[in-house]
Amino acid sequence: SVPLGIFVYEQGEFSFANHQFMELTGFQEGKSPPREMEQLFPEDFLSLLQELSQREERDKISLSLELRSEQGSIPVEVTLVQADHQGQTSLWGYVRSLPESRSWESRKLRALYRLAKITSSTVELDNLLELVASCAEELTGADECNIFTLEAASRRLKPIYTDNKEFKEQILSFFLKMDEGLVGWVASHGEGRIVNYNDPDKISKQIPGTPEEVESLAAAPLIARGRVIGVIILYKLGEKEFLQGDLELLTILAEQIAGAVDKALLVQTAEKYAAKSRLVGEIGLHINSLLDSDQVLKQVVRLILESFGYQSVTIALREKERLLVKAIASKSGSTVKIGKELDLGGPGIIAAVAREGSFHNCPEASKDPLFLDLGKDSRARSELAVPIISKGELLGVLDLQSQQEYAFSGEEVATAHDLANQAALALENAKLYSQTRLRNEQINLAWEIGKKINSILNVDSLLSEVVKLIAESFDYYYVSIRLVEGDYLVPQKGLGREKCDLSEKAPRFKIGEQGICGWVAKHGQPLLVPDVSKEPRYLFAEELKETKSELCVPLKSQEKTIGVMNVESDEVGAFDSSDLHLIELIASQVSIALENARLFDNLKEAYDKLKETQAQLVQSEKLKALGEMASGVAHDFNNVLGAILGRAQLTQTKTEDPELLRSLKFIELAATDGAETVKRIQDFTRTRTERDFQTVDINRLIESALDMTRHKWKNEMVERGGVVEVETDLQEPSPLVKGNPAELKEVLTNLIINALEAMPKGGRLKVSTSQEEDFGIVEISDTGVGMAEAVKNRIFDPFFTTKGPEGTGLGLSVTYGIITRHNGTIEVRSQPQKGSKFTIKLPKEKVTSESEMKETVVEIPNASAKILLIDDEAAILELTSEILEGNGHKTVCAHSGKEGIQKSKEEEFDIVITDLVMPDLSGWQVAQAIKKNRANTVVILATGWGTQLDRDRLSRSDIDLLLSKPSKLDDVLQVVREALVLKMKREETEKTASSEAPRPL
Repeated sequence: SVPLGIFVYEQGEFSFANHQFMELTGFQEGKSPPREMEQLFPEDFLSLLQELSQREERDKISLSLELRSEQGSIPVEVTLVQADHQGQTSLWGYVRSLPESRSWESRKLRALYRLAKITSSTVELDNLLELVASCAEELTGADECNIFTLEAASRRLKPIYTDNKEFKEQILSFFLKMDEGLVGWVASHGEGRIVNYNDPDKISKQIPGTPEEVESLAAAPLIARGRVIGVIILYKLGEKEFLQGDLELLTILAEQIAGAVDKALLVQTAEKYAAKSRLVGEIGLHINSLLDSDQVLKQVVRLILESFGYQSVTIALREKERLLVKAIASKSGSTVKIGKELDLGGPGIIAAVAREGSFHNCPEASKDPLFLDLGKDSRARSELAVPIISKGELLGVLDLQSQQEYAFSGEEVATAHDLANQAALALENAKLYSQTRLRNEQINLAWEIGKKINSILNVDSLLSEVVKLIAESFDYYYVSIRLVEGDYLVPQKGLGREKCDLSEKAPRFKIGEQGICGWVAKHGQPLLVPDVSKEPRYLFAEELKETKSELCVPLKSQEKTIGVMNVESDEVGAFDSSDLHLIELIASQVSIALENARLFDNLKEAYDKLKETQAQLVQSEKLKALGEMASGVAHDFNNVLGAILGRAQLTQTKTEDPELLRSLKFIELAATDGAETVKRIQDFTRTRTERDFQTVDINRLIESALDMTRHKWKNEMVERGGVVEVETDLQEPSPLVKGNPAELKEVLTNLIINALEAMPKGGRLKVSTSQEEDFGIVEISDTGVGMAEAVKNRIFDPFFTTKGPEGTGLGLSVTYGIITRHNGTIEVRSQPQKGSKFTIKLPKEKVTSESEMKETVVEIPNASAKILLIDDEAAILELTSEILEGNGHKTVCAHSGKEGIQKSKEEEFDIVITDLVMPDLSGWQVAQAIKKNRANTVVILATGWGTQLDRDRLSRSDIDLLLSKPSKLDDVLQVVREALVLKMKREETEKTASSEAPRPL
């Protein structure tokens, strides 16, 4: 270094001179600071010192002059610099002899030449910095060199070179702010400076690793493109100090290398960015081959951590109104769990970026109020979060953390955006793949649902299966189906996550006026509601209070809306167009299946009715055939019984023998019992046609039947250890029907007893009434053993019984006959172990009563009649003749219809008694022939067919009176008396008519 003399001028006098100045001027050190120093300088120089010491501006002035020393004149170069010292302005003078100054100029030229070679030979930053440091140390005699760059964004000074190998790592990780230390001062002021450790105003901020024996520091700014880009700082150890010429050389060196360093930094930045871009591309290539979003996120954070060396990498995705941590990778291991929910409106840089959609660079975590330490052992000192955006939609946030402050420069931010874009692209691809896969799965699922439900032909089962399949397959909050019934939507089935069906509690909706479902049913269009709280058509239900969004689609058949399918979610915005398309697809399948089920139900109902009609027809034909057989048997039996009964009664009038009378009474009783048996046969074959109908109160009849059977369902059941619960549901006003009270009561009693016998251990008996427009309805059900199909099909057959020897097999046959005679129907529904239900329908309309023969109580005179008896049974003729002649009447017998007609022509008779069934002519024909000839003759029809005769035909025929077989003696005499009365009335009528006729003039 060039020897440098230094003096200090303050407060109008010289106060200090160093030993180099003393040597130069020939003064001894003991005389320093000499007052005689003023004698060394010319007067004009002293005046300049006075003037400069009073100026506020800090000017640096260099000039040449001659010093007057004891050795003579000494040519020197003086540089004056102003400085503040203890509140006073002082001037520092740096003195060199002119020959030495010329040597310094030579060194300066050599340095510039060397620097030109260095800067033109390399653009590799590390090599350039090493050569620059070596040159600077050689020129100035420095012992150590550090070079800093200024980060434009953070305004921090970062070391990029040091030749202090012992503390290299510590120095290179250190940062200085503007105005911190000598380096910060030089960077902020843009000028060089020397600091000696014995200076009173030295800058005290030290760089880590600075040796304790440092005596002097010199720093100069690196200026390129009109701005400070860095600082070069030199150190001298021991007693050495930097001279002003050293600073000038350093400043010249800094000016020369600044452009080269700037260029090298730009090249290095470009290379780093290119390298990072390649890494970003490689990461993108890798993650875009993944089709699972979770795998994409896991690989993204892993690759970024491995490739860029950050402390931690986190990705959080926004899912509707939530922000969830989906992937994290950390050098030190993270305590944050995947799936952790971050408060979208709360603190934290990630949340802020998710809200605002713009990146946030946190250079100093400790001073950023948004910084939120997610991990307990986080070592983050800086953080960068950038949004992950695809097609204008924010998907989430990529968050990077570093252990260094100001770790994220502009290129780091650009790289982070590139990484976020790659992640967005990969997520979008994975999303599209997932949506496509889900769509295919949903279509397959819809097809499976359609396949399953199309095989169900019961409407109730179909709807239950539909809501079950949809709820289980898609995890909706609630699924329901409503069907159109008139002007209303009626709930049918519903199912939610709680596996409960709320359809029974759900209200009916007026189509077009109530609720989302009502609107869809009216317009026949789907409606997607992302937020029900903002939908005025939404009707709140306490049972479904968690509903946040709703999707409703119509069920259509032949362009007609037949119902709606409604799905609900407990999340806002849960449904999109793909859900709408899916539910519409399922709805179309349901509509078809529902229509098929309804057609099947209609077909089944028609088939069941046809089957029932066929069964009734078969039953009717079966009973008709049996009835015809029974009728013939009854006719023959009645003739036989008539002969027995009449002969027994007639004989009783002719004897007084007690034993004989007792025997005859037994014969009479047996014949009467036989007649009753024949009558019962006619009952179950439904051949009885007489009607004794009147208005019947069904409810009162049921109460009477229950009261009559009380001993069976209460007392007897308790004795057997069982309990029968009797329940009645009788509609008021009571259904009124026309019928025979005794017969209908017999029907009810029979059915109640059958129900009790089906519940030997107790159960529930329910009797209810209702009415339709034309019918009164009675239902009797039990919870007994029920019946198999084969048994149910035969219960109305005569003589069929399941009760063994105790049963006659006529009870339900008689019941069937009675209901049929009342123009009603009886049906039974039963399943084994599930009880039985009998349903009776009786017509409510007015039944026109047919004319009935009434007994006329008339005082009959003791008169005899001439009577013609016609019958093909000789025994009957003989018995009847004997009875009548024994009571004063005259009889004539004929053994056939033709014979009887002939005798009526030959003689006139008061009364004719003719049998109904004879080989040649019937009783109808005989009566017609006789009346044709003898209109006033009373004709009595005697028949063993009993009550089978059609009263309508009887009233239209020529028959006047009816005598049923077997006939008791009193019956025969009574019918003859009635015939005599009838004949007397006819004769009186004729006399009156003839007397009122006009007489000829």
